[in-house]
Amino acid sequence: MKYNAALIVYVARKHSKHHQIISDLNSENLSATELDLPISDISSCSINDRLSIAIQHIDLLVVYLSKETKDHACISKSVEIANTYGKRIIGIWIDDAEPQDLCVSVGAYGDSISPYDARSKEIFSGKSDIWLNPDYSTPPKTKIKKHTCG
Repeated sequence: MKYNAALIVYVARKHSKHHQIISDLNSENLSATELDLPISDISSCSINDRLSIAIQHIDLLVVYLSKETKDHACISKSVEIANTYGKRIIGIWIDDAEPQDLCVSVGAYGDSISPYDARSKEIFSGKSDIWLNPDYSTPPKTKIKKHTCG
């Protein structure tokens, strides 16, 4: 399956390789937009309608995984909406993230979760579904709704 549009969501900070990620998305013929979600929306998401509209018009949701995104209501809502619409969901670990920073919804509905490196480009196209911790170790096997990871 080939995708045409991607949305990158994060809270407060971008990945250190953000520009390379955008470039790699573009090289896969994906137009990329980004959304810095409100840092104050921890327990409830104030932009549900905006997220729903934005996600309807994409094929790929990229979530930067960090301490800030773990329990963030808008991150969870973004992933849930993307799952409802059958969008591909990719989690990319921010440099200082730890395995326990994984958002529950990304763990449940994600298609691929990985640190970002030169090989990561294949997760955008769907050629590869990688499940790795931030340190490149393999997480314990977990049966989730889409497939078994780890």
